[in-house]
Amino acid sequence: MKNSIYFILLTFLAQFTYSQCTECNPAYVSMGLCIIDGGCSESSSPLYSGDDCVAEATAFTNEYCGSSGCTCELALNYDPNAFIDDGSCVVMDGGCSDSTAENYSGDQCSSSTFLAEDCQFGSVELGEFDFTVTDANMTVQVGADVVLFNGEEPPIGSLIGAFFTNDAGELQCAGYQTWSGDQLAIAVWASESGLDNGFAAGESITWGLFIGGQSFAASTSTMNSSPPFSETFISNGFGQLLSADFSGELTAVIGCTDPSAFNFNSDATIDDGSCYSLVWEETNTGSNFTIGVTPDGNMQGENFSILTFNGNEIPVGSYLGVFFTNDNGQYVCGGLEEWTGGNIAIAAWGSEEGLDNGFAIGEEFTLFAQIYGQSFIATNVEWLTTPPFTNTYSLNGFGNILSATFEGEITSTPGCMDDAACNYDLTATVDDGSCTYADGLYDCDGVCYNDSDGDTICDEEDNCPNDAENDADGDGVCESDEINGCTDLNACNYDSTATEDNGTCIQPITWYYDSDGDGLGDDTFTIDSCSQPGPEFVNNINDPCPNDSENDADGDGICESDEINGCTELNACNYDSEATDDDASCEYISCLDECGVPNGDNSTCLDECGVPNGDNSTCLDQCGIPNGDNSTCLDECGVPNGDNSTCLDECGIPNGDNSTCLDECGVPNGDDSTC
Repeated sequence: MKNSIYFILLTFLAQFTYSQCTECNPAYVSMGLCIIDGGCSESSSPLYSGDDCVAEATAFTNEYCGSSGCTCELALNYDPNAFIDDGSCVVMDGGCSDSTAENYSGDQCSSSTFLAEDCQFGSVELGEFDFTVTDANMTVQVGADVVLFNGEEPPIGSLIGAFFTNDAGELQCAGYQTWSGDQLAIAVWASESGLDNGFAAGESITWGLFIGGQSFAASTSTMNSSPPFSETFISNGFGQLLSADFSGELTAVIGCTDPSAFNFNSDATIDDGSCYSLVWEETNTGSNFTIGVTPDGNMQGENFSILTFNGNEIPVGSYLGVFFTNDNGQYVCGGLEEWTGGNIAIAAWGSEEGLDNGFAIGEEFTLFAQIYGQSFIATNVEWLTTPPFTNTYSLNGFGNILSATFEGEITSTPGCMDDAACNYDLTATVDDGSCTYADGLYDCDGVCYNDSDGDTICDEEDNCPNDAENDADGDGVCESDEINGCTDLNACNYDSTATEDNGTCIQPITWYYDSDGDGLGDDTFTIDSCSQPGPEFVNNINDPCPNDSENDADGDGICESDEINGCTELNACNYDSEATDDDASCEYISCLDECGVPNGDNSTCLDECGVPNGDNSTCLDQCGIPNGDNSTCLDECGVPNGDNSTCLDECGIPNGDNSTCLDECGVPNGDDSTC
């Protein structure tokens, strides 16, 4: 059964499967059942079956549109027979896979590998280089060498700015600076609340460059992400642009647009800051090369120099100069000499080491002539090159100009062209620097051009051009403008219009705060004022007790609120050392000593023996003397109250030597018998 169904299905499918679109049965086409065996439905394939066939067919079976391979013509391995790109393409140099770039290499190269891709992004729809100063910004530092346009530094005077995407999806400027060739600090402004006039926090910065009316968005840019820098916007933060590459086709011509400059480019539409004029001044560097110009010939009667301007002799008074090319590619005077019509020698100065102020060894000389103030470069110069002469610089070398031709148009007549000069020449068309002046404020006769008050002082130098008295008192105010009044800024009646003080100043007084409202002030808080600052201030400092309205009512030197009641008598038994006001509570009984003295030590009634109220009996000596030493009643033997009997000699004499009772034999109380 299954085989039968399968066979029927194959038979049914075969009925509306065709090898050509034109063979499709209209009935099956209307049913959407036309199937093409083979063919190609891809319109870009060279094997494409055609729009009609594709429109009729419901599907393609066994479709073949071509071989696969590299379809990018810029690739090294491009296969012209390949229709389906297999992603194998390798572009060695150039090309661009970014579909937004001006030089996009096309869809057929979109999956290629670019080894040195070079996408160029030209003019874009940047908004005006105009911004709103809002209430916050981010400062972004831009280095002098991080911005490139087509691989080179942008022209001086270009604008570099930061752009945000506004609510309309447009790039809008939020800050810019003029490119000067030096580093910049750009204030990038934040959007104010509820407005769409600046950057939102965390928003990326799109960098724009404006050159000669054309705007370019950076193809690549890198911000420093290391603190304190941020690569996205943050209010009051700091950013640093590390690189910004711009590219595109610049329709303007960059160059010097100043017609008076030496390097004026009449085709230039954007001034690149390169304009300069020849400066006829030389720098003595201490080393030179000597160049001879010898119209009269040398000492041997040879080497006659011939110099002409438009076929004629160069006017005497002109200058001849040799110029070197500095590091900026500009001509700089390296030596000059006034043309006298006779032999002259020009010192060509060599550059000092490390400087760019003279000729380099081996550098050729460029000859100029200054005629009536105009500079002309020599169209043809012949040098003597026989040694030791040469036409290139060497230290202490020598050169000799044999001939030089100058051509050009003298557009004016030399003379003084300043009609304010004393020697103004009405016929002069070229100023030759000969103008002389009496003074900038005086005419050639020494009279002021402007002297309104006739005081012989020119108005430009006259502090009081309309007052002949001028400032007689030297206060900086013209006498006719003086206003009398008080000029002291601190005075109560200060007059801001017064210029002359008339002695009427009233000085403010010091007001003192009356803390306790007793009409007496203290120095706790003071105000200098011309009037009472308030009812709590008084104009005295007499309050002895700032926080006590009673002050010292009893005149004891203590504020009433600080008084302490108690006994103030030192001799009283209840004396209070802290009391300041006596309250009559003193009592003298409870603390009497034996002598009857309050708080006494019994010392006032001691007898001679030290006994309070004693009769001296407790310390009598043997003689009856209080505290005595018994010396007042000694007998001759030294015995208190003695009878001299303790020291009698044999003669009965106290303390005697027995001499008073000797017999003739010398024996005391003897009978003279012993001898």
